[in-house]
Amino acid sequence: MFNSNSQSFKPKNHDEIAPRNMNNQIMQNRATLALGWRTLAFPILIMTVVVMMGFPSQSAHAQQPVTQPTTGALSSELINPLSEDPLPDKSDTVTETSITETGNTKSYIKFELHQQAKRAFAGRLDVEGTDFQDSIALSISEGEHFDPYFVFTEQAGPYKLNLYSLDNDLPILWVEGHVERLDTGEYLHQLIGGDADPDYLKLTPEDSAVVIALGSVDATVAGCVSLFQPLDGRFELGVDINRNGEIDSNESTTHLFTAQSEICLDTPEATIPLTSFYRALVTDSSGNVVAKNEGIYDFLNKTSVSSNKESDSEIVQEFRIDWILTPAVVRANILNASLRSPAQYFNPMPKEKGKTADIIQNGEAGNSESPAPKSADTSSNENPFSVFIDYWIYIAIGAGLAIALIFTLKGLVNTPPISRSKK
Repeated sequence: MFNSNSQSFKPKNHDEIAPRNMNNQIMQNRATLALGWRTLAFPILIMTVVVMMGFPSQSAHAQQPVTQPTTGALSSELINPLSEDPLPDKSDTVTETSITETGNTKSYIKFELHQQAKRAFAGRLDVEGTDFQDSIALSISEGEHFDPYFVFTEQAGPYKLNLYSLDNDLPILWVEGHVERLDTGEYLHQLIGGDADPDYLKLTPEDSAVVIALGSVDATVAGCVSLFQPLDGRFELGVDINRNGEIDSNESTTHLFTAQSEICLDTPEATIPLTSFYRALVTDSSGNVVAKNEGIYDFLNKTSVSSNKESDSEIVQEFRIDWILTPAVVRANILNASLRSPAQYFNPMPKEKGKTADIIQNGEAGNSESPAPKSADTSSNENPFSVFIDYWIYIAIGAGLAIALIFTLKGLVNTPPISRSKK
């Protein structure tokens, strides 16, 4: 049933309606194809522009051209061995609980210079502190190892050691530092500064330049003499304890012997300087020297600094001196490398031709924006496939869009013409 406003119709027959329906379908397909081509053409155009714009953007980001300052100034870096802080601020703390100042025990400080001369020179070595000062004249030959030293009653505070050559107004070696003794019995040594001239001194980096020893040595000197036949005489043995360069009567022990061929003698144990003068002397009843051994002994390093020995080979069979030592000593060791770092040698870079550029481009006329600096630096080893590797995603998208466009256009071209039926 239909209302009065509705219309009803009845097709005449099936054959009459079929061509019209087919014609409508074909027209709809053609319109759809036309609409689809326009719909695809716009995004394809947009994606093509985006891909093309992406190439220079990605290229600039990937290569990052190197530019140089436009001022034209040249910059260079010089490596100076002295710039590597050859004198770091460092402290050496050493402990020795057996070092005391109780009773008659004394402590000493010793400054030792250990060097080898690169060339001959004459000069002097000076040391100076708050309450001490001394100097030693030196005459050194080329290649000579020399080890001058100073010994003082223990001193605390600043010190400075200077080595001079007569042909140079400035020290050829200097060391400045500070020594302090703490309440805990520890010694604190602070190296403040120093330098050495490699034209005068060999300066092997790992060798000691200066050694500062602090402490004391408790020692007993024992001597024995063996004679071929009994003899009457005098045996004297002593050590310079007060560092006045002489052996006083209270610093020696004497033994008178009669008709003896074996005589032994020792001194009472005493705290002696780290390096000191000693003497052992045997004489006959007439005062003639039978045997003698005197000199300066380094009790710290247990070596003889200098000695004067003699004996009568017809009377003396053996003459022996022994040191019974109880050292209580600590050392602050300053290496040559702390005063002067070894020189560094550099080989020039191998010659290799290259090209670089510094370009200022102000752009075309009317362009107010300053273009980014460009570099003309190119590499002869550039990979020819680097462009494909860097932009493969853009190439793939572009290729896909191109294929889609080709198939779309091909579909439009191959669409058969629409035949219209005659009414």
